[in-house]
Amino acid sequence: MHYDFAGLDNRTNFHFMKISISLDGATVRQYVVLSIIVVGMLLRLAAISHWEADLTIDRDAYLGIAQSLYEGRGFASQGETEPTAFRPPLYPMLLSYVYWLGPASAVATVNLLSSLLILCATTLVAHQLGLSRLAWLAVLLLAVDPLLVKYTSQPMTEVTSAALMMTWVSSWLSWRQSPDWRWAMTTGIFFGLNVLCRPTILAAVPLLVIWTLGCWVMRKKKRPNGLSVVAMAATLLVMMPWLIRNAVDFHKLIPATTHGGYTLLLANNESFYRASVEGDAWGKIWERLPNGNPDSQASWYQKLTHEMDAQGLKTEIARDQYQYELALKTIRTHAGTFAKACLLRLYWFWHIMPQGPDAGAMSRFIIVPVALFYLLENLLALIGIVRVWKRSWRTSVIFLVPIVTLVGVHLFFWTNMRMRASLLPILAVLVAAALWRKKQTPAVVAAID
Repeated sequence: MHYDFAGLDNRTNFHFMKISISLDGATVRQYVVLSIIVVGMLLRLAAISHWEADLTIDRDAYLGIAQSLYEGRGFASQGETEPTAFRPPLYPMLLSYVYWLGPASAVATVNLLSSLLILCATTLVAHQLGLSRLAWLAVLLLAVDPLLVKYTSQPMTEVTSAALMMTWVSSWLSWRQSPDWRWAMTTGIFFGLNVLCRPTILAAVPLLVIWTLGCWVMRKKKRPNGLSVVAMAATLLVMMPWLIRNAVDFHKLIPATTHGGYTLLLANNESFYRASVEGDAWGKIWERLPNGNPDSQASWYQKLTHEMDAQGLKTEIARDQYQYELALKTIRTHAGTFAKACLLRLYWFWHIMPQGPDAGAMSRFIIVPVALFYLLENLLALIGIVRVWKRSWRTSVIFLVPIVTLVGVHLFFWTNMRMRASLLPILAVLVAAALWRKKQTPAVVAAID
């Protein structure tokens, strides 16, 4: 059989060529993103190798709780049998599942898998927003992000929390694009997992309720479709084991932890006010004061511990309540200083340079690039959220809720730049959004609006 292609004109050939170029371009972008993900994971492996000793420095007692779970002693501190709710449960539970590998390997495994989830979820969110051409930029920012790379080598929740935050955002966007019960349930599940990882996000509930009621009103009071109820039920289902466990062990409903009083008092006590807020001390890093200083953090905590012991406060619940009351008393007594402290915490939350006790010894060849990186990221992310708002305020709410929640909580509770680690994937996507073409309409905007 003979086929005659002489009838194909130049215009037809041009269209075939155009389609081929378009497909090749999409494929190239996919390979670029995949290559960046690989580089990001290699950087994290290098960080784990370089800071190998940090893998077992248990600053927040997560490894101790994981070991207790692994050994069958329940959710308790290392070497103890008394139950604790001082730390949120999800991260130590994840560690306990792979604790048979050893403490260091367990931390590396959980943090590396969380890092991979961050990079993949960010790619997905960029595509959901119609930013497929700029997905590489968002992924690149996260691949080299100093905070996320550094904390991959530590048994802390920063990396896992960032991964869960981005999966929650992605599922929420999917729910808005395809409003069915499956995506509503998925969104609720990921919100619950976020709470169990870092309870700060629990403060988003009032904002989410206001958002839901507002949507119902704007729909001219039509009967709600019940998807919000499905999402809330899924969240409650995820959190229920933690709630029941705490009710049984502590005879009190504890949705978060017994850690809130400490973090509020840590940010609102007279020693901190004198060392970092009042007069010329405004902005000085409290943790950097030498231990011999009466206003140092170590001296303050030692005094606080003796004070609670002297009053016979032995249980977590009693100590947490006492610290809440002491913090509120300090706030009432020093209202003006408290207002200045709120501004300082806002400044520290968005700080662009390392702030910890060892930061003063860092080389400027490290500090300057890190500072420039976060300065540009923060400024472009601000432009990005404005551009998202202009295109669709409904879409912007999905990004604003976690940002406003974390910023709002840390106006009052203890903070530093690592407290925004959960938001770093969101900021990376907003940087890409800042570079949207003026005539480009993101897919999610069309779907929602």
